[in-house]
Amino acid sequence: AAAVESFPTFVSYVPGLLMDPGLFGLKLSRGLHVRLLATSGFPITYGSGESSAETFHDLPDFGATFEDDRPWNRGGWIYVSNSENRTRGNGAVGAITFNRHGNVIDYKRVLTGTRSNCGGGKTPWGAWISCEEFSQGRNWQVDPTGEKEGQIIAVGN
Repeated sequence: AAAVESFPTFVSYVPGLLMDPGLFGLKLSRGLHVRLLATSGFPITYGSGESSAETFHDLPDFGATFEDDRPWNRGGWIYVSNSENRTRGNGAVGAITFNRHGNVIDYKRVLTGTRSNCGGGKTPWGAWISCEEFSQGRNWQVDPTGEKEGQIIAVGN
């Protein structure tokens, strides 16, 4: 059986007390750690050792983290990020799901068929707004779980 990587649920760190560059050349505050979760064009490896069926989207851009309130993943969370692919129909929003221990348990695209998904935002009602960045670009309301289909929404007046 594959070893499942776990991280503490409480992290104590000292903001601004930067340590020498470590993994990936990043300077992190003392007490923080870094790990590579995804590389564009490659499947994501889950904590179980299995891999995602889909490859991680290219040109990842703006993202946000959501609490996962589904009964089977209480305490888990979902990270969504846009794909700023400018080829018509190849933009997307991808979602990496973590369990309460911080292990990756799923990856899928929760919005596809778009283009140049750049900016976005997390709503108070738990949706992700993904904005296409071109002259006829649209704004999409996206369910981070992927259980509901993305919807075009109007923003502004």
